[in-house]
Amino acid sequence: MRKLLLLIMCLMTISGCGTAMGSSSSSSMKTALNLPPSVEIVVNEIEYPTRQGSYCWRNGNSAQCVDMSSPTELLTEEDVVYVSPGETITLLIGRAPIEQELSIENVESNVSQSVELIENKFSAPMEKGRYIYLHFARWDDNGTGTGGDSSNAFMIEVE
Repeated sequence: MRKLLLLIMCLMTISGCGTAMGSSSSSSMKTALNLPPSVEIVVNEIEYPTRQGSYCWRNGNSAQCVDMSSPTELLTEEDVVYVSPGETITLLIGRAPIEQELSIENVESNVSQSVELIENKFSAPMEKGRYIYLHFARWDDNGTGTGGDSSNAFMIEVE
């Protein structure tokens, strides 16, 4: 009798795990919930993607941290967005963060500094050259059960 009860409990546990794993109607929906909000830049009304950097994101009881390469390693020639000196660039963020920072690095001089964001907008440098931007943001769960922090990188060339 004891062996039968143990066998039934084992079968229930195994079938329970299979049901939980197989009950996901859309694995892409789960994946989307486990990723930070998207960040794009807008220049002259054209949207450009940014490269996802390191992040820690939680969704309910699950959480994950992903460590990515440095922005200089993430970005390629294809990622360069060409802009005019002083041109307005807008950050388009999938969900408003509770805090965010933007920094810029001149590729040639490796000099880095903070950039002031006003309503998610900033101006490109006046000096010609290539610049890498690093955007860091933090989100609370805002009643959604999802939150965390994330970084994104993008590169511009002032012509």
